[in-house]
Amino acid sequence: MANEKNLVEQEIADNVIQDQAEKGIANGYPGLDALIRVVQSPKLHHSAHIIGGDDAFSNLDDINVGKLKTGLTTERYTKTITTLDATPVDLEAITVAEEEVVDAEVIVVARKSDGTQRAIYHLEGVFYRNTAGNVTQQGNTASLFIRRSTSAYDVNLEADTTNQTVDVRVTGVAATTIKWEARIAVTRLQA
Repeated sequence: MANEKNLVEQEIADNVIQDQAEKGIANGYPGLDALIRVVQSPKLHHSAHIIGGDDAFSNLDDINVGKLKTGLTTERYTKTITTLDATPVDLEAITVAEEEVVDAEVIVVARKSDGTQRAIYHLEGVFYRNTAGNVTQQGNTASLFIRRSTSAYDVNLEADTTNQTVDVRVTGVAATTIKWEARIAVTRLQA
C-alpha cells in the first residue's frame, strides 16, 4: 500500500502542469484553503488533486477552481430578483464568448410574498458560439425537475443573439409580488 502511494505521488510530481492556491472556496464556507495540483497523466484517472486543505473538501466538485490550463471552468453563484407583474424578466444573462461552449444549469425557487404560491425549476441547457456567430442553443433545455403551485409561473433558458448571452428568464403573475432566487452553475470550454 505504501509503495502504491509513493508511485502515485511520484506520477503526480512528474506530470504537474499547474499548481493553484484556492482560498475560502470549499462548499461555500469562507476561510477554508487548499492547493489544487493539475496533472496530465494517462496513468491517473484524475486530472487534478487536492494537495492540502481542510477535511471539508470531499472532491473537486466542491471547489470552484476557476480557469485551469485544461480550459474547462465552472462558476457557481446565486442571483435574486423580485417581480411585480407578468412581464418576463431576465434573472441572469450569462455571456458566451466566441469559440465557447457553455453548459448552464439553474435551480430557481419562487415564492409569492404571502407564501400562498411557490415553484421550483431545475433546468439545464447547452449553448455555443462560433467565431463571428451568434449564441445558439444545442437542442432543447432539459427540464430536470419542475414543481409549482400555479402554472402561471415560468422559467426558461434562452439564447439572446443581440447581447450574445444565455438568459435565465422568469415570468411572474400580474399584480403579484414574487421573489425568485437562482443557484446557477456555468461550465465553459473555450477553443
